[in-house]
Amino acid sequence: MEQQRNNGSLNLDVKKINFPLGLIGAIIGVLLGGVIWFAIAKLGYIAGLAGFLIVFLSIEGFKRLGKGIDTKALIICIILSFIMIFLAQWTYYVVDTKEVYSEWGITLTFQETNDLIIEVLKDNSEIRTDFIKDLAIGYGLSILCSFSYIKNLKKETKDGDTLEQNREAGLSDITHNETDLNYSEELYNSDSSFHAEVSASAEDEV
Repeated sequence: MEQQRNNGSLNLDVKKINFPLGLIGAIIGVLLGGVIWFAIAKLGYIAGLAGFLIVFLSIEGFKRLGKGIDTKALIICIILSFIMIFLAQWTYYVVDTKEVYSEWGITLTFQETNDLIIEVLKDNSEIRTDFIKDLAIGYGLSILCSFSYIKNLKKETKDGDTLEQNREAGLSDITHNETDLNYSEELYNSDSSFHAEVSASAEDEV
């Protein structure tokens, strides 16, 4: 426990963390969150609301496969989530743009679509505002989710420290009780020996 506090870890048992599997779980989580972001955007709703979900799935994925989470893992989950939020938003714009031009009978390559979106975002303030708004909401909710997790993990760590302190205090009480018991036994044995000697002396005098 002392080593955990010195390392600044938020995990209650660092030894149980399987980092490679946890990283896989985090990646799976952000991918699922990205799909949900894309689906929400396609339905015409504010996709940024999925930002919270992306971070949540990332952290939960790490915790489930990694058997725990610490500060380092939490930071990685947040970084992965931020990257996925942007990629999910950009993918939606790419797919939506390709579909619009396809309806017009124009086929665009992926690179052509990317270049077109960059130009549209530069020239069209309304589309640029919508793009930034969704990202801002997504990042804002993801940060909120991250702070919530950090707060909960710190609370768990504090509770774990309290339990450990209580356990150590209990062991200390047991040790003191054993010491007192041994001391009492020594006093009793010493007193018994003293009475035996007195009795023996009295018999000799008689």
